[in-house]
Amino acid sequence: MRRFFKKLTFICALSIIAIFLLVIIINWHVNHATQDKTFDEIDHIPTNHVGLVLGTAKYLQDGRDNVYYTYRMDATVALFEAGKINYVLVSGDNGTTEYDEPNMMREDLIERGIPKERIYLDYAGFRTLDSVVRSKEIFGQEQLTIISQPFHTKRAVYIAKSKDIDAIGYNAKDVHPYYSLWTQTREKLARVKMVMDLIFGKKAKFYGDPIDIPVSETSAAYTPPTGYTRTTLTRQVDGNRQEVGYLFLMSGLEAKLDIITKATNEETAYLYPTMDAEGLAQRYIDQQKQPVLQLAGAFTHDWEHIQGMAFDDGVLIGALETKQWDGLLVIEDGIPHIEHKADIKHLDSFLDNAVEKELSIIEQISIIRDGEIDIYPPFPPDRLYTFRFFVEYQIAEKIFPGVIIFTEAMSVEDSMAVIDSLNTDETKILNALYLDGGSVSTGVYYDALQTPFEFTDPGFGHKEDGYTNVLLFFSE
Repeated sequence: MRRFFKKLTFICALSIIAIFLLVIIINWHVNHATQDKTFDEIDHIPTNHVGLVLGTAKYLQDGRDNVYYTYRMDATVALFEAGKINYVLVSGDNGTTEYDEPNMMREDLIERGIPKERIYLDYAGFRTLDSVVRSKEIFGQEQLTIISQPFHTKRAVYIAKSKDIDAIGYNAKDVHPYYSLWTQTREKLARVKMVMDLIFGKKAKFYGDPIDIPVSETSAAYTPPTGYTRTTLTRQVDGNRQEVGYLFLMSGLEAKLDIITKATNEETAYLYPTMDAEGLAQRYIDQQKQPVLQLAGAFTHDWEHIQGMAFDDGVLIGALETKQWDGLLVIEDGIPHIEHKADIKHLDSFLDNAVEKELSIIEQISIIRDGEIDIYPPFPPDRLYTFRFFVEYQIAEKIFPGVIIFTEAMSVEDSMAVIDSLNTDETKILNALYLDGGSVSTGVYYDALQTPFEFTDPGFGHKEDGYTNVLLFFSE
């Protein structure tokens, strides 16, 4: 008998160790699988049409406010106000008439300024698995942003991934570990149960008739055209890789995603975390300023090919293609443009191609040839422009100490003075091209070959002006 109990004790101890190791392994796996899919900062998170808020009680059993709930509402409002989501799907427990998480969240979000028509309710979100599965099966969402605390968003994003849902998580403010020890412990075990549920094909408790969340005009405006793919653009920040935007790529092109390494200095590299291309389109539409030209670029691994594209309301209206050019896509303050360095022999073919591909609404062109500046047509004297200088993959102030790089709008005269100051005995900018294009207002314009034409009908249904600036530096 004593031998039996000794053996039983050994088996129990071994089982406890095995369970403990299983919990550790599963939690590590979930964290690792979702590490690039959850975000803490509004500026870094991509835009999605729908945000899924995971429900919880508004009040604790003792009547105090539940800070988990409060922080999730804060995060949802912040995403909506930043244009990172267009609709909110609140999912929670409504198992009894006395307990109604979805309507409680809806009322609070409306009170915080989110229009009621932008909020949809899922009354059968009893568990995280139910909420995620029903977001696709009932509400038709195959791509969304999940909103909750960090520990919760990772589990939800993991479930979404297993259900073929392209989900990211936005982390609401977390609670101090001292006050959330039980929650954190329970989460470790919940992840083990989640894996078991997924292995055995656990389904949502309730399904039902489909409920459509409208596809708004804003979301349609940035849908990639057929034949193009959207690729994430990243950079290294404080040892971690963060998303900073998107490239719209033609299918089949191999992209060089880590283009930031082409710059000389990471700290002053000309690429900043900002809105992605979708957020940019959303912002312009919100401001009722639809840009005709939204340039995007595809870079091959050897930097020998760039594909430029122009969109209007999400529809591809033209493309220009250049060979043997080195370049850098810049996304600054939400506005993408491409800056290049290349041999001057490509200039004429670039302009010819712009006309051939119907990218001919170029309002001003300034060309520096052999140190002389030509402007076609003359710049209106009362207009201010923004000039940025980028030479041989280095920011000019790094090459020419003491030179001020003007990133604010300034007059043409002052801008040209800066260019002149860069022309020294040691380094001379022989050739450069500045394009300021995209106006769709009626009037007389000059195409890329400087042929005047009268633009009487915008044709795209927009009369506001939109500009995309491209600054090209050439070296011989």
